[in-house]
Amino acid sequence: MSEEEEEEEEEEEEEEEEEEEEEERCDD
Repeated sequence: MSEEEEEEEEEEEEEEEEEEEEEERCDD
């Protein structure tokens, strides 16, 4: 895998984590 592809995957994972955190806040 190229460095660019790895960076894109990392960004996607970070976005998913942020979305999960937002959902948890809504549950409060």
